[in-house]
Amino acid sequence: MHTYTGVPASTGIVVGPVEQIDHGTTGLHRIVCDPFRERALYDVAVVLAKDELRRLSQRAKGPDADILLFQIALLEDESFTNEIGDYIAAGAGGAAAVERAEQIFAGRLKNVDDEYIRERSVDVCDVCRRVVDILDGRPRRRLHSPSSMNTAAQWCFRRFSATA
Repeated sequence: MHTYTGVPASTGIVVGPVEQIDHGTTGLHRIVCDPFRERALYDVAVVLAKDELRRLSQRAKGPDADILLFQIALLEDESFTNEIGDYIAAGAGGAAAVERAEQIFAGRLKNVDDEYIRERSVDVCDVCRRVVDILDGRPRRRLHSPSSMNTAAQWCFRRFSATA
């Protein structure tokens, strides 16, 4: 017999199967390093994300390619990167900084009158999730024929994150 403790939904004793509900643990396992290392990890994750997006955009056509190029442009946008950099400098981890910037920038686009611009909020979320997944070490879909820049960036990322 197992005894579980916690906050009950109601008083009394329960006998029967227990189901554990996963409320999502994204980010709970993160260890935040010093701001210099967090910024370096973020910068490498951006290199990897842009490389993936460039290769995807080469295979995409029309509006799909444009969306991927928009995502690359966002990763290069000064106000976007400054928002993330400022939050990292204040002591946040790179992934948390990206998630915060995602909320800010996607929120701004969701409040625009133009429907096309509003729809770009999804692209902000997509590119931020790509960077966060890299920072969190979550598996991503592998793309074929990695470039030398991608290989070097992966090596740097593994080196920085292994010493964290």
